[in-house]
Amino acid sequence: MRAGDLYVAGTDRACPEDPVRLTFTAEDGLSNGLAEYLAQEEMGRAHGTWWSPDGSLVAYAEVDERHIPIYRIPHPGSDGPNGGAYEDHRYPFAGAANARVRLGVVQADGGDTVWMRFGPSGGEVAKEYLARVHWLPGGALAAEVVTREQKRLDLYRFDVTTGEGAVLHSETAEPWVRLHDDFRALGTIGELTGFCWSSERSGWRHLEVRNADGSFRHALTSGEWAVDKLEAVDEERGLVWFTAARDEATEKHLYRVSLDGGEVTRLTTDPGVHEVVCGRTLRAFVDTHSSLVRPPHLTLCSLEDGRALRTVYDRTDPRVSELELDPPELVRLPATDGTELNGLVFHRGDVEGRAGPGPLVVTVYGGPSVQLAQNSWRSTAMLRSQALARLGCTVIVADGRGSARRGLVFEAPIRHLTGHVEVDDQVAAVRWAVAEGLADPRRVAVNGWSYGGYMSLMCLSRAPDTFR
Repeated sequence: MRAGDLYVAGTDRACPEDPVRLTFTAEDGLSNGLAEYLAQEEMGRAHGTWWSPDGSLVAYAEVDERHIPIYRIPHPGSDGPNGGAYEDHRYPFAGAANARVRLGVVQADGGDTVWMRFGPSGGEVAKEYLARVHWLPGGALAAEVVTREQKRLDLYRFDVTTGEGAVLHSETAEPWVRLHDDFRALGTIGELTGFCWSSERSGWRHLEVRNADGSFRHALTSGEWAVDKLEAVDEERGLVWFTAARDEATEKHLYRVSLDGGEVTRLTTDPGVHEVVCGRTLRAFVDTHSSLVRPPHLTLCSLEDGRALRTVYDRTDPRVSELELDPPELVRLPATDGTELNGLVFHRGDVEGRAGPGPLVVTVYGGPSVQLAQNSWRSTAMLRSQALARLGCTVIVADGRGSARRGLVFEAPIRHLTGHVEVDDQVAAVRWAVAEGLADPRRVAVNGWSYGGYMSLMCLSRAPDTFR
């Protein structure tokens, strides 16, 4: 990428050729090969180029933001003329125009771009959101497009020589369709025979296999628990690995299931949260494991049975013992409608001259895609909560309805009603703490970041009798 246009350069230092320029249209507000703001910030797509498996073609996003007004962000307090430094961005405000995005394919050695055509009218501009792009066996291209109201996701298949596209599969759901990274193409180099996919149609994210034409073949997982991520697929051996909250919503573990479906086998055994990276040969994985009582450590493990093969990193940082962190207690408490919520309690330390229930601080996030109450070291290392507990406050963290890893049925109540159900659940957490003798109801504070900052303000405004 140079000045908004796309180039290809050789990786061999002995190669004397200059980089090959692939696009020639960039100007202020129009770029090639970059992800637009919404894709990066809200859809988890950080890039805008996709190499074909054989390296002969490059798919790329053309982003046209010329119609979007510039929004200036000043840097208060910085040195410089006219009051200091600033940034100018073309920012798509809610309800206003978004970037116009086209998906093109060009030869890696240069040439004319073939534009992929979306929808029944065959338009080149993805009028909604271009969320994901995948190369398929046989040389076709696939793209996932989400409507602006986020209730429908279309999986397109394109002929890269003509740009003609057809919808392979459409996913619709209430109250929304959530993006994922669980697409895996199946088949030989020359032919697509099917693909792995995940869906929340049941209210819980589960894995399934679909045929090459997009029709449903069979489910891989089911039940009232949510898959976190499809980690790997070994088509030759007929095995699929995934992480999930299958046994406990406050933990994450690695599981295996046959590509034909059937019994699910858990591979990680130690309680806590396991973040995994599977090796390319699909014989081993690196497991980053932590819990409330154990900082992260890395182990190389077998993908066959989960057994440890080698310790990669397990060194204790001396600062951990110096901080004398007390792990919080994992608790369950009832929401206003009786739904069981997961929470953490940082118990107040012994403070001289103080007896009985002390002040309570509620730490909250409360919005989609985040879970704070986990059996993980991250929960123990909430240093502000640790400090407040040491100063004589009880700190409680409650993941109310709307927060992550409890399924779509748990998150859905906040749609078009943010700041209501979530506030009710934080009030319920305070009442539980008071009933347990953990808090003085006359001294309750609330704090949070991002969505939790919004939640703090909503708690103060909607429940002033609870939050002082």
